[in-house]
Amino acid sequence: GVAAFNIIPDRNFTPGMGEKDEKCRELYKVIEVAKKRGLAIIAGTEMNSPGQKFVDDFKSKELAPLVDTFYEGAMIVYAHTVLQRQGEIGYISDWADKNFSDVFAKNAFFAEVGELLTPKTESALIGVNADVKPEDIVSKLK
Repeated sequence: GVAAFNIIPDRNFTPGMGEKDEKCRELYKVIEVAKKRGLAIIAGTEMNSPGQKFVDDFKSKELAPLVDTFYEGAMIVYAHTVLQRQGEIGYISDWADKNFSDVFAKNAFFAEVGELLTPKTESALIGVNADVKPEDIVSKLK
């Protein structure tokens, strides 16, 4: 029943050591497991622990290879949020179950929609409902 996996990067690697330490190796392993299962992977800073960075350093050599994965997860979550709000057809809706053959097809659609969306274009989806086809949503945003 899990649909996404959240990473708090700064807690899960030690930058500047020259080699990936055990925590960093484990971070990469868990991300690979999550990808194989089709989980949307999102990342963010832990803001409630003293001493945490305000923003993670995604340009670091440890995190830079993961940026595309984190970005795709963010786009999936953005699309889910807008589609759920506009028409109750979010990522874990009955609509999504009916329209996608597997989690990887669903991820591709939600990532594409997230990429096409902007705060200004969200209104193009007002009134969408469970009768809309995925390709019609993409067309509304192009």
